[in-house]
Amino acid sequence: MSDTAKARPTWVDAIYAFLESRDGSAPLRQVAEEAAALVPPGPAWREGQAKRQTDARYRRFEDRELGELDALSVIRSGQKRIVLKSIYYERKAGRLEKFDRDGRPWLRLVAER
Repeated sequence: MSDTAKARPTWVDAIYAFLESRDGSAPLRQVAEEAAALVPPGPAWREGQAKRQTDARYRRFEDRELGELDALSVIRSGQKRIVLKSIYYERKAGRLEKFDRDGRPWLRLVAER
């Protein structure tokens, strides 16, 4: 298997770098914002559009009833969704742990990668 198949996306590496710079734990919101800046706009656009259509179907709107949004808000929501999915899978793999501190969700490193 080639090395490129094992490489993680840059935003996942950014999650670990951010947590390591903050002594291993930080608020989930800050971690997600830091990593979202590294998600490319193409995948973020597709994910943002998918989120928008899923939300519309849940509310029983049709696609033609959706108003126009500026590209930046679609991309930002897609970036956040991609990063939160990545955090979920890192937690599921046991490398990150979510906990509450002062009523807010935080992340911490569990083990070395």
